[in-house]
Amino acid sequence: MSRRAGAPSASSAALPAPTGEAARLAAQIGPEAAFLLIEAYGGRRIYIPNPVNPENEVCLLLGLPAYTRLKDWLDGSDSPRQQYKVPVARQWLILVMRGKGMSYGAIAHALRCSENTVWKTLRDRDLTDSQMDLFG
Repeated sequence: MSRRAGAPSASSAALPAPTGEAARLAAQIGPEAAFLLIEAYGGRRIYIPNPVNPENEVCLLLGLPAYTRLKDWLDGSDSPRQQYKVPVARQWLILVMRGKGMSYGAIAHALRCSENTVWKTLRDRDLTDSQMDLFG
């Protein structure tokens, strides 16, 4: 985890709208914090201790305000430890990373997928140029 919410790499306004479970997460903790959480823990189950622990690895990544909002969102149980399965949200991560100027190869490497997967995701949203305009 090289980035922290305290030093975001892009403004929330610049991020494309997430969908599905990522949208629900972003609505609770903010898009930038959701991106950081999904990028670091996508597909994994994380544990949120109760009460809030500022030294928790997830808290250090997200920052205390976003971490507290996540904990409050999950507060449906009286369990001393709550768990949350972080969505993979690969398509949204591809859109965010491409919006940050990353190459197809860099995105594929970061997400452990093929460049073809990156290209297809962007093509499906009309965000690719299949061929350069020779006369433009």
